[in-house]
Amino acid sequence: MLKKKSGSSALANKAEAGTDAGAEKDLKKQGKKDAGKRPAKTAKKSPAPELYFPVVGIGASAGGLEAFTGLLGNLPTDTGLAFVLVQHMAPRPHSLLPEILTRVTRMPVIEVQDGQEVKSNH
Repeated sequence: MLKKKSGSSALANKAEAGTDAGAEKDLKKQGKKDAGKRPAKTAKKSPAPELYFPVVGIGASAGGLEAFTGLLGNLPTDTGLAFVLVQHMAPRPHSLLPEILTRVTRMPVIEVQDGQEVKSNH
């Protein structure tokens, strides 16, 4: 940093302008109240969960089980996507599809219920 000499204040001000001290000095000259004060350091917050993410919808006929298992078996578990798999099936009270798909992926597999929240990496 350049030392301030009498009569050379403009040169010293230019040299200080590129530093924190110079920036603080400029703010004080402009009448800013909090000039020279630094915000308190806070603990790093964990990243907020993604509120917006792509939803991938995949439909298949009753014979599409092999396609579903092949896809899920080759996807990483942290895609950041939500997957909704829809399969045409005979009407019955319970489907084995979630149990079958759980065997081929480490992503959570959940049978959709009315009002179900869609989550990424599911």
